[in-house]
Amino acid sequence: MFADFAFPNDRIRKYDEDIRVVIKNKEYLNDASIHEVDSIIAILAPLVHPIKIYRVEKNGNLVVTRNKQTSGKYRRSSGCENSNLFETLSWSNTYSEIYDTHHYNGAKHIFKEFEHALGLNEPARQYPFYTNINSNTPQKPYIFRSFEESDSCMAQFYISEQEKMVIKMLYSPAIKSGLRKEEFMKQFKLS
Repeated sequence: MFADFAFPNDRIRKYDEDIRVVIKNKEYLNDASIHEVDSIIAILAPLVHPIKIYRVEKNGNLVVTRNKQTSGKYRRSSGCENSNLFETLSWSNTYSEIYDTHHYNGAKHIFKEFEHALGLNEPARQYPFYTNINSNTPQKPYIFRSFEESDSCMAQFYISEQEKMVIKMLYSPAIKSGLRKEEFMKQFKLS
């Protein structure tokens, strides 16, 4: 699962320095929108340790725009754009921008975009449990074993134990930015 989630472009990409989250349009948001971002930060903080993630008022390296207005033919409900890795010649993520739009319930979807900013990729495989990272992909349906499991997954900011494990592994000091997928597979004797 780690090999499926953590290797965009077949290499590890992650923050190697503290993640400073700034809300770009904070003055236009209600308290609930700001608290949602703070809640996501609180959930992710123990998972990215020893890196710290916290909110700042300026000079952030992860910029969040809530309720972004869109126009034109194509409208995306949310998104994540990372710094150009190929220009920087480094696989360490130094800057990301994530956003959700006003016409979509972005509270749950923005969590997925945070995971993309951290370095997680859309999985290629279907898993027998819910994952945020492929939450909008219809060809990968959720498989629930009970109504209770279904209800818990639909709660805001649910994160599976498997996703937690992948993020903890990704942010382990043993996993370095730029590590190739093939090197990882050899190192851990995986096929």
